[in-house]
Amino acid sequence: MEPKLPMAHQALGYYLSRKNDLEKADVQAKEAIAEGDASFGAAYLHGMLLARLGAMGDNHKEAVDALKKATELNPKFAPAFEALAYVYGQSPEEQKQALEAVIAAVKLDPAQHRYLFHLANLMVANGRDADAQHLAQKIVANANSSEEKAEAEALSKRIQEHADWMAANQSRQVFSRGSGDADKTAGDNRASTPTGSGGPQSPTSMPLAQRTIMSVEGQVHEVACDNVPELVLSLNFSGSILLLHSANLEMAEVTAAKGQSAMSGNCHDWVGHRVKVWFHLNQGEKYFGEITKLYFY
Repeated sequence: MEPKLPMAHQALGYYLSRKNDLEKADVQAKEAIAEGDASFGAAYLHGMLLARLGAMGDNHKEAVDALKKATELNPKFAPAFEALAYVYGQSPEEQKQALEAVIAAVKLDPAQHRYLFHLANLMVANGRDADAQHLAQKIVANANSSEEKAEAEALSKRIQEHADWMAANQSRQVFSRGSGDADKTAGDNRASTPTGSGGPQSPTSMPLAQRTIMSVEGQVHEVACDNVPELVLSLNFSGSILLLHSANLEMAEVTAAKGQSAMSGNCHDWVGHRVKVWFHLNQGEKYFGEITKLYFY
């Protein structure tokens, strides 16, 4: 390739991206930028490729900067905002920015259903379950195919499970605070209370089986398992990234469909595989949930 042809590098980068040769595509994107390509296309290509390669660690900030530049250079290009939301969504501390970015994408292209699914998931991540449920029901009503309707109904079910869990958790917290106040005034009277008095159990006394378990299906985006048996799983579903955690993977049930060997060998080999994950919701924690079971298929 002739030197100082940044547009040629950009064009080759997009071609390689469509061929799914992401690392070579990003080399071309960076070459285009290095040779003076200041267009939004080069910035978007670089940020989008970093996102697809797994924008974690140092690459996270680089991907955010590239995609923010793309949105500034072309504020009417919805895919750049949606990609930016995707990258922000990988950070527990940047869920608000992710929501703002995907809202911008939806405003620019409200007919793009992938953006709507992404918006609903990020509404849940930002504590807006009612808004997310309303949106999910609209997606169901306006679905263009049976597959799209089924996916939207599954999304609506997950949102409702999350809302139910939140309501139950709030009730347990109210009970726990009330019990603490009563303990201050009851003194030793509680010592005479029969063990099987039938009163409500405190959250700490509830057996594990009574805790709400949620499930989600998607493609493994990234696995951080250098500190085995602890593991962090990044799951891509409906255009969003969920961070799920296992303090001890040996305590979780890991199975697979016949012929699927994703759970054997190096856990980094899980990337790209389809999996269903069961987990306990970790509201307010760094991770969305604590893994109890994995099923690869």
